[in-house]
Amino acid sequence: MSDMYRERRTGGFYKRAAKFLKGDAVEEADPQAGPSRNVPIEAIVELPGLVDSQEPLPVDPEQPLLQEPEQQIPEDLGDAERIVLDDTNSFSDDSGEEGSNEWTFQSMSIVDCIRYWALSNNETHRSINMILQIFKKFGAKVPLTAKTLLQTKRNASNEIAELGGGQFWYNGFKKTLSNYFRLDAPPTVDQFTLTLSIDGLPLHRSGALQFWPVLFAIDELPAAPVMTAAIYCGVTKPTSVEQYLRPVVNELNGLIRVGMFINGKHITVKIRAIVADTPARAFIKGVVGHTGYWSCQKCTAKGEYSRQRKTMVFPFEIAPKRTNLGFRTNEPAGHRKHDTPLIELAGFDIVEDVPVGDRLHILDLGNSRRLMMGWRDGVLSATKWRKPQWDSISFALQRTAQPCEVHRKLRHIKHLGYWKGSEYAFFFHYCSFIVLQEHISTPEYRHFMLLFCAMTLLSANAHRAKWPLAGQMLEQFVKDYETVYGVGYMTSNVHNLLHVHDEVVRFGSLSAISTYRFENELQHLKRLVRSGWKNLEQAINRISEFENFCMPKPPEHTITYPSQQTKFVTKVFVRPRFTLQTSWPNAWFLTSDGTIGKLQSASDGTGVNVGKVYVRGRKLDRKMLAFDGPMVSSGMLIYKGYTRDLSNEADLLCATDEIVCKFVVTTSRDKQQLTFVPLLHTIRDD
Repeated sequence: MSDMYRERRTGGFYKRAAKFLKGDAVEEADPQAGPSRNVPIEAIVELPGLVDSQEPLPVDPEQPLLQEPEQQIPEDLGDAERIVLDDTNSFSDDSGEEGSNEWTFQSMSIVDCIRYWALSNNETHRSINMILQIFKKFGAKVPLTAKTLLQTKRNASNEIAELGGGQFWYNGFKKTLSNYFRLDAPPTVDQFTLTLSIDGLPLHRSGALQFWPVLFAIDELPAAPVMTAAIYCGVTKPTSVEQYLRPVVNELNGLIRVGMFINGKHITVKIRAIVADTPARAFIKGVVGHTGYWSCQKCTAKGEYSRQRKTMVFPFEIAPKRTNLGFRTNEPAGHRKHDTPLIELAGFDIVEDVPVGDRLHILDLGNSRRLMMGWRDGVLSATKWRKPQWDSISFALQRTAQPCEVHRKLRHIKHLGYWKGSEYAFFFHYCSFIVLQEHISTPEYRHFMLLFCAMTLLSANAHRAKWPLAGQMLEQFVKDYETVYGVGYMTSNVHNLLHVHDEVVRFGSLSAISTYRFENELQHLKRLVRSGWKNLEQAINRISEFENFCMPKPPEHTITYPSQQTKFVTKVFVRPRFTLQTSWPNAWFLTSDGTIGKLQSASDGTGVNVGKVYVRGRKLDRKMLAFDGPMVSSGMLIYKGYTRDLSNEADLLCATDEIVCKFVVTTSRDKQQLTFVPLLHTIRDD
């Protein structure tokens, strides 16, 4: 949800608009609906910056905790300019998408422009038909209907088969990949390593209908979107995993064996992993669910039923690991329920290549959420947080400046049950160790810091040398869980932390096996369904409409690194998804010699340094440790300092290739102390 829409819901927009327009309003006599009050098109002036920017999906239905103070508007501005200025500056959630769509439409025909508008905004055929009629009225050569414009399929039902109590559409991996690259040059890589994801997606609040899509991503091409190979639609999950996965396994085995040709280039195919949440993993592997005694998919630890908690718990135990051979021979017995086609997937280790360490479910919506709600409600601690503590913590969260790479604002902790995974992730890595120290007991805080340090180290490839230490801290965290909170809370999510280190060593940092990108695609699929009639056909038609149109690449895909621009505000594009700006939340960085700097300006290199970008800024003369247990914070590039130690002059000069990372900065209550935490994905991996 955009910030403007939040303001409209709360009434803040109308209050501000009334304030700006008061005294300037002109009485209009009986305004008539019609062609822009007879103002000629040539007379309409386009106001710069009047662009409806959107936040990345999924949208946030809640209002942020704090509103920015009202901005003082110069009296000499016109009404429209006042509103535009207020709209763009009221909230400091910079997404780096300033400007307009001129980059998109310059080289496009009118038909392609309409197609781009329709697809990017998920417009209905009814609204598209209306626009086409308007263009037709004024003599534009455009198609007559939306189906012609978007080249919508006319026989989607013919591609659907009945399967396991529902409907099944199989598009295929080869067909999907060939279609994606049909208008491009041959891929620059010789191999596609695919990560698959399978999960359920409820479609409607008022019914049980759901999608079970088979999604995949290409690891060598991170800019390529998540693609859809198949979709099952039914009121339950597929009743037969054999029928559901057999086409997937058969095609992948063929691609693994002989590869495929894309635009004349031979590409080999390899399967890296299948990521899913706990119920979906159990379904596709044909094993007992997480409430079973032998439900751990990585080791042979046996659970215990807690009558007090009425759930299956797993006391600390270092049990023998499951193996690919043992799974296939069903040893030890009690884990497998039925056969699965995945055991026939060539070169696929069904134990090691189906990870349990997806951070969205094991940490953000798992252990992190359980701890926060347990502390807040008094379930995990002796006393629950009271209302003043709720407000104190929520106000403290607002002192962490969110950089432009983070697009979701943290809400009040009374909404913890509605927090998204990305909110928990940002809180965990950048706010938690600062905020929680005053609100939980010393044993609880020390225990939490084991989890914080371990998962932070495992979230960045740059910390690879410290991953063994992270594994030890996770083991200690699980071991101490019973002492701190009791064995009744040691569910499978806590137990699975014992296996995260081994999976990170195998696949890379936690983001490599995260389902975040696939969850975003699931929400995109859900929005393609506009009514409750023929849901699968709707999804097929919408997907085909996207496939038939080559969507223009957004500006961030055309940026060169490093580079800088000084339009409106100084920006330095250091690396992909790493932008420095002169605004407070985006200005802080760490250099390779350990200096913390605040960006002031940037310039291009000259002479032998052509191609380089240099940044100049103010230097923090003294930095200190933010904490010293269970490891020193400097080992994670976390520091604290004081504003008084920030130099008055721009005495720091360095090239962008000397910048190690970007900092997320938290200000203390008195605004004197600063805590610096590296934005994890920006840490340079030397």
